Amino acid sequence: MKASEFDRTEVLHHAKLAALWSTTGEEGAEHEGVAYENLDDVFTPEDVTGEAEEKLVTLIDQFFEKAGDLLDEYPMEASQIGHDIILTTNGHGAGFWDRGLGELGRKLTEVCEELPEYQLYVGDDGKLYA
Repeated sequence: MKASEFDRTEVLHHAKLAALWSTTGEEGAEHEGVAYENLDDVFTPEDVTGEAEEKLVTLIDQFFEKAGDLLDEYPMEASQIGHDIILTTNGHGAGFWDRGLGELGRKLTEVCEELPEYQLYVGDDGKLYA
């Protein structure tokens, strides 16, 4: 599939999901009276503020621009790209490099290493920011 054919909305949605489940709250964290360990215990993609979403869209756009033709060889769905962008840029020990993609996985990992991390946090208003 050509890089331009990946559904960016799908990539964005799954990047948000990955950011939610891979981000832990502070010890003893609660939201609306419910304790949580990972953000996805109590938050959904809709809780990500517009500002944080814009930063994620920029990150995804940078990834697609830098990855370019490499994505023509990518054998997985747009949803997996969203997860792998977050996992790889944030150094979670999983991502493009461990998908059995060989050289392609290594090159996509190198692309992510040039990009900023994307970390969510809970604001005083109970919304998610980056």
